[in-house]
Amino acid sequence: MAAGVWALRRFRLFWAGDTISAAGSALSVVALPLLVIETRHASDTFVGVLRAAQTLPFLLFAIPIGLLADRVSRRRLLLAADAVRLPLTAAVALAGVTLPLGGLVTLVFAIGLATMAHEVAYLSVVPELVAGPSQLPAANRAVESSHAGASLLGPAVGGALVAALSAPAVIALDAVSFGIGATLTAINRGERGSRRAAPPASRERALTAGWGWLRRDRYVRPLTLYLAANNVAAQAFQTALLLFVVRTLGRGPAAAGLAVAATGCGFLLGALVSPGAATRLGAGRVVIAASLIGALGIGAVALSHGLPLVLLGSALAGAGSGLFNLHSIAIRQAITPPALLGRVNAVVKTISYGATTAGAFAGGLAAAAFGSRAVLAAAALVSAAATGCLVTPAIRRLAGTPHPGGSPHPGGSPGPSDAEAPGAAGR
Repeated sequence: MAAGVWALRRFRLFWAGDTISAAGSALSVVALPLLVIETRHASDTFVGVLRAAQTLPFLLFAIPIGLLADRVSRRRLLLAADAVRLPLTAAVALAGVTLPLGGLVTLVFAIGLATMAHEVAYLSVVPELVAGPSQLPAANRAVESSHAGASLLGPAVGGALVAALSAPAVIALDAVSFGIGATLTAINRGERGSRRAAPPASRERALTAGWGWLRRDRYVRPLTLYLAANNVAAQAFQTALLLFVVRTLGRGPAAAGLAVAATGCGFLLGALVSPGAATRLGAGRVVIAASLIGALGIGAVALSHGLPLVLLGSALAGAGSGLFNLHSIAIRQAITPPALLGRVNAVVKTISYGATTAGAFAGGLAAAAFGSRAVLAAAALVSAAATGCLVTPAIRRLAGTPHPGGSPHPGGSPGPSDAEAPGAAGR
């Protein structure tokens, strides 16, 4: 199956551009917070505000962008997103040290808006790049593996580069990655079929169609509710993690990069073992177990007094995400009507990243008021409680990817798909 996917030039070009962009973004995962923590000496609250600015566009604009993705070429939307992110990220690299903090938040918000458009489009374009639904698991596995690899190596490399060079220099590398991604997208004209406009309807009905479908689906609805609840905890964890390593443990940029990279290592491990685990135990049991593993990992970080337990806990948190994420988009892609896929993905983005924004902002405020360790402990409890969203009859009995009619796919398991940042927001 994988050979069939790699034989498609259109998919290879898409994968290469997406992987390079993801690698650059993984460098900035550490470089951007360190820019304000170490260079600008910003408060804990501002770190939370900055992280919230990255995800707020998903809450405000994902649904109309999803409608756009259902009506225009998704390839062109991907190209436009990278073309916008390139100069904005370069501006952060060039002026981030001297720019007023309000101006930096504005730039980061604009980059987040372009990133939101890119993610809504790329989640919806994958089915158009493969020969048919049977290739979706292999295609998603390829994309997910590259994202996991970027999450594994990018933060560690980014932290080391910040220590050796500077945070702005590392952010500049991210800008270069967007340029390469845009170039590869521009030369990729191999979409299988063209975008079809949604059936005639009022703008209000068109915008809410994705929400109406998701609300009625017995598989995607509980998975999305879990993402919303867990993302509050996960983003608070991501916000507090760097503050905890740098300010509570007194470690430098390299250690902060290792802590974030440990989540990527766990994510990759979870992604690798998830298909086999789902075959043996069923996808439903695996996603429920994954949610508990992630909460356990966050709790371990909260209890740590040294870097080794931080790395172990971060790896467990990432493993929980990797186990869960393999199934979420494959299920969504398989059963969502193609004409609604962009809007359904956008609704999921709006819900999950709305929670992410709240978690980032609340995590920064709480870290300033109560300390980063208290935030980590609260995040672990919220993450564990979010498991309740998954304990439904449909999810518990889920053996593999459902058919469009809503029945589980016999004898199979969904391929990796939900390319979220480990322990962070869902896609």
